[in-house]
Amino acid sequence: PDSYNITGKKILLVEDEPVNRKLMEKFIESTGAELISTESGLESVELCTKDDSIDLVLMDLTLPDIDGYTAMERIRKERPTLPMVAQSATSMSEHRERARNSGADDFIAKPIKKEELYNAIWKQLFSREGN
Repeated sequence: PDSYNITGKKILLVEDEPVNRKLMEKFIESTGAELISTESGLESVELCTKDDSIDLVLMDLTLPDIDGYTAMERIRKERPTLPMVAQSATSMSEHRERARNSGADDFIAKPIKKEELYNAIWKQLFSREGN
């Protein structure tokens, strides 16, 4: 399908590049999900710690304060089952492996393709144990 209906789900987008953030917001808006976003790795950790209604995190790996790897490690300690999808323009196998080791459940390469994004979100929200 061209879009997925995930109304009722809350997604945190962590992306510091305005063009990428706008594109991701447009893609997610069509799903019906509630979207919150930040440009900060530190703020993403704080949001995930304080807001247990966040259902999924889309994490850029290159951020201005702490990188996405560190942010995911910190989030994973507080929310061990929260699905996280890493996103990066660098998609070499060592970056994918490091992202997984830092807590990412999936990885999508930039430039983001809508279908890949939707598939990653759907997989993490509905193909996981207990959902």
